Amino acid sequence: MGFIIFAFWFGLKLIIRSRFEAKFLFFMCVNLMLASLCYLGWVLDFWSVLITGKNLVNTNGWVGIITAMWLPPAICIEVYGFSKYLLPKDYSKYKINYVTLIIFILLAFMFEFFLFFDTKGSLAVEYPANSGEDLVEIHAIYGSPFFILAAFFIISTLFFGFGFLIKSLQSTGLKRKRYFYLFFNETLFFLSGVLDALISTGIFLIFSRFALIITPLITYYAFKEIKKAPSNVIV
Repeated sequence: MGFIIFAFWFGLKLIIRSRFEAKFLFFMCVNLMLASLCYLGWVLDFWSVLITGKNLVNTNGWVGIITAMWLPPAICIEVYGFSKYLLPKDYSKYKINYVTLIIFILLAFMFEFFLFFDTKGSLAVEYPANSGEDLVEIHAIYGSPFFILAAFFIISTLFFGFGFLIKSLQSTGLKRKRYFYLFFNETLFFLSGVLDALISTGIFLIFSRFALIITPLITYYAFKEIKKAPSNVIV
């Protein structure tokens, strides 16, 4: 619950600033808020257990759907922002950024298709032995087309992370620190996504959720020192 609240609070606060300061910042904030919604199913189940003492009833797989449906939009937003504002200008003449975005959008439609029309074959929702004694576990079914697509989207965040690391090494001062924060943030989100979405986490749950909670804070600190600048400045 705290992750979604923090993500939306930090995201909205930074989006308001991005109107004046940084176009890339806007896309990162939208990405942050959409990524936080990937944990909506667990949040609603938490409140259900807290209020009624029972877990949510997963009719037609809706708990898994509202949890997983936000991943492709979050990644596509990041792909667009990354390719438009961070890739070298030479790449644009070969239309690499547009081709990459189109590929991700097509895969996103495939992801959503399997999620909505083959939910039981895509996601496993596991309940505790006694309803209400623990939260439900939601993860992709190993080997399914949905699992492969989910793994692709989650692994792609690691490549974006290395992109931020390269930008950090090429920059100086505040920009170097900012890009390093984003690299660290993407790495944590990758690890959390692997443990939460692709694996039945078990004892690793506490580590994945801790990494999840601090990702909005890292994004906020990456951009909090931006000063007001003309609207045509791209950070």
